[in-house]
Amino acid sequence: MAFKPDDKELKAQVRQLKKELISREQTIESLERSQKRYRSLVETSSDWLWEVDTTGCYVYSNPGIRDILGYEPEDVIGRTPFDFMPEDEARRLAEGFGKIIASQRPFELLENVNLHRDGRRLVLETSGVPVFDAEGQFTGYRGIDRDITKRKQVEDELRKISSELEIRVEERTAKLSAMNAALETEINDRKRAEDELKLAKELAEEATKAKSEFLANMSHEVRTPMNAIIGLNHLLGRTTLTKKQKDYVAKIDASAQSLLGIIIDILDFSKIEAGKLKIENTGFDLESVFDDLSNIISIKAAQKGIELVFDVAGDVPFALNGDPLRLGQILLNLANNAVKFTEQGEIKISCRVEVQGKDFVVLYFSVKDTGIGMSEDQKNHLFQAFSQADTSISRKYGGTGLGLTISKNLSELMGGRIGVKSCYGKGSEFFFTVRLGVQQPGQQKKHICPDTLKDLRVLVVDDNESARLVMGNYLKDFDFLVDCVESGERAVQWVSDAIKKSRPYQLIFMDWQMGGMDGLQASQKILGLAGQKTMPQIIMVTSYGREDIMEKAWFEGINTFLIKPVSQSLVFDTIVQAFGQSKPDHNSTEDIDIQKPYDLEAVRGARILLVEDNEVNQQVAVELLESEQLVVDVAADGKEGLDKYLASADTPYDLILMDLQMPVMDGITAARWIMENTDFKVPPIIAMTEDAMSGVEKRVLEVGMKDYVIKPINPTELFLALEKWIQPFKRKLIKKKTSSDDAPEIEMPEIEGVNVEDGVNRIGGSTAAYVKVLRTFINRNKGFKEQVKDALNSNDRQGAVRLAHTLKGVSGNIGAMALFELSRDLETCLKKEGALDMNRVDKCLDITDNELARTITAISHALAQIKMPDSPSGNRQMDPQAFQQLVQQLETALKEYDTQASELLSQLEGASSDPQFLQTASQMRQFIDAFDYSGALELLGHIKI
Repeated sequence: MAFKPDDKELKAQVRQLKKELISREQTIESLERSQKRYRSLVETSSDWLWEVDTTGCYVYSNPGIRDILGYEPEDVIGRTPFDFMPEDEARRLAEGFGKIIASQRPFELLENVNLHRDGRRLVLETSGVPVFDAEGQFTGYRGIDRDITKRKQVEDELRKISSELEIRVEERTAKLSAMNAALETEINDRKRAEDELKLAKELAEEATKAKSEFLANMSHEVRTPMNAIIGLNHLLGRTTLTKKQKDYVAKIDASAQSLLGIIIDILDFSKIEAGKLKIENTGFDLESVFDDLSNIISIKAAQKGIELVFDVAGDVPFALNGDPLRLGQILLNLANNAVKFTEQGEIKISCRVEVQGKDFVVLYFSVKDTGIGMSEDQKNHLFQAFSQADTSISRKYGGTGLGLTISKNLSELMGGRIGVKSCYGKGSEFFFTVRLGVQQPGQQKKHICPDTLKDLRVLVVDDNESARLVMGNYLKDFDFLVDCVESGERAVQWVSDAIKKSRPYQLIFMDWQMGGMDGLQASQKILGLAGQKTMPQIIMVTSYGREDIMEKAWFEGINTFLIKPVSQSLVFDTIVQAFGQSKPDHNSTEDIDIQKPYDLEAVRGARILLVEDNEVNQQVAVELLESEQLVVDVAADGKEGLDKYLASADTPYDLILMDLQMPVMDGITAARWIMENTDFKVPPIIAMTEDAMSGVEKRVLEVGMKDYVIKPINPTELFLALEKWIQPFKRKLIKKKTSSDDAPEIEMPEIEGVNVEDGVNRIGGSTAAYVKVLRTFINRNKGFKEQVKDALNSNDRQGAVRLAHTLKGVSGNIGAMALFELSRDLETCLKKEGALDMNRVDKCLDITDNELARTITAISHALAQIKMPDSPSGNRQMDPQAFQQLVQQLETALKEYDTQASELLSQLEGASSDPQFLQTASQMRQFIDAFDYSGALELLGHIKI
């Protein structure tokens, strides 16, 4: 009987089968997901995953081979690992690889060299495991390769460094052992020497005492005839000598001065040893000590091409009590030595506060150079008298060897010490300290910047690190925002970036001499980058004697210069000057009665030829000179001046004042012609120029001029020059009656934008003459802008420059300094080489003309307020003969362009009551005030008729 399962049991079996089926499907899905994850990991791995068969051929490769060897996965299928190795590496691994396959065992971290597809050799680290099929049969290897090239390079470099360190440690150990042995020997030698020195000390002290007494006596004995030699040699030089004799006299003087210096050193030394040298205690200005040092050392340093840097800390007090002469002597000794023993590089002279007390300060000074340096043995002999570092130094560089000994004793006498740090071949640093008294706080200089210069953005450009840091610190003390760069190229980039960020630099200190792009080239590029609103003020920093560079810079629009080395005070004054600010009083505000620094008594009555094309400047100079009883003739240009000079053989001039920039013939040409083409004695010629820094001194001296004065004319400087160059002797004084003589003083109102006090001082202190100058200024400068435009439209660029130049000079003379600065900028813009930037010219012209119009309006308003006093001569009748003589004198004055014409006309007006004459005289007055003497002369003809 057949078995027939129960329906329930059958259903249970079916349910069980379904469960098993579902479980198996889930297991398959899980395996598929795992397989996908594994495949994803394999396919995205940066390592090279591979599989080879029993013959060593690749049967699988993941894309990791692309990142490591540059091949695609399909490129390796069917190939062996040796196909991707250099031949030498393949041969080395062939036998070992066969053994690995045969062993059917795992291996790991085997290093081998492979070739990248582009030929590079790479070090790979290989690991692998054997693969077996379901029946347990060996089917090959599955493994991974990893690129360890960079790691191997680092390991090799570390091994190399480690090896070098081991060698160095061994060498250093050997040296230390040798040094210890030498030190022990030296200690023993010193112990023996101490006994010998103790014995010799007593003998040395006795010898030193005798030597000091001898030197003191001999120095005085030798100094007496030396003074006679120098004095008589000077007198001999003033006699008539041949060229060879003059050469002998000059060499005798140089040798005598050198010998006198040695004698003075010996005398100082003998005084020190005898205990008779006294240190003074007087008030002095430390800045003056540095200025004197700079004046002597900077020339010598510049001649050798050495950078000279002064670094004075901001907290150093300048008003001190002590002995400035002896302090300067120490600094000069050390600085002279630094220059003497330095052929290239720099010399840095520093000063800082070491100890600050209530009423005293200990200052630390150092003089650091990049010269020949010294060994330890040489340093040990430095401060001994009559001794230098060694005999070869004495033979090559000269000197007595007393300078450092004297400096050492002087510093000790002033409560300090002296020392040296040096490395042979790398330079030396001499340092010393002195204790000085400090004056009251009110006597100390303080650099107080005007409010308009607060937070000034400044860029310092210098390839010398010391100079760059010192300048930066100086400027930061003024609360400026300072950046420093080391080259012209970087300066241009920084300025460009600052303009783009709308934070342009307002001031740039530009060193001229730099490697690569020099300061002048960098300044040209910077001025080309900047627009009118972002134009920085550039101060060119250069060495002594670089007038040629100054002249080139001036033509590029750079008018302000600093001569190295610079002090903080000089930097401050230069900044204030560059921005047209008035310098604040550094010290007390109390008025000081200052005596005139000149005395013209011995030269009064001297005849002076004034060669000047500008009428206002003529008037200013004539009033100024005649106020000191000097006789003045005026020429309107170099040609006229030359004619007047040639006609003066019978009554020669005592001096010629020559403007440099004039039409028809300039001052340089006129002076050169006078020097080269005249037979009779040439008087001293003094140049007058607004150009203080563009090589003017070199140019005027080359043509034979004696000196120069800067416009606007400073009366003191002018009179000092006259006192220096006019030959003094008694002259017959014929006092010319000027317009300001006997004229009551006029109470001058304030004029907006014009320094009235300065203008009056420049014309000799006469307010009446100043009023005349102001009236002439108004009459002569109406239509200035149109005149410049007409000149440019007619391609008369020099004419436009001359108009700007004239306005600059006149505005400076009347005290209109804002107009002076703007007209100077306009002149610079017009002078720039190459094609004119008309946009920039137009902007400069508009700004200048606006300021001119404002100034004229302000002057006109002020003149309208002035109450003119009555004529001092009053109205009086004059007999016809005397009246006619006065007319003839006026005619002569007008023909000779003599400014006395104005006063002669005033006398005629006072002597006449004829309305027709007075009306004509009033018209003549307008011509004379405008310096149109020809027009006035024509009207005078109508009067005589």
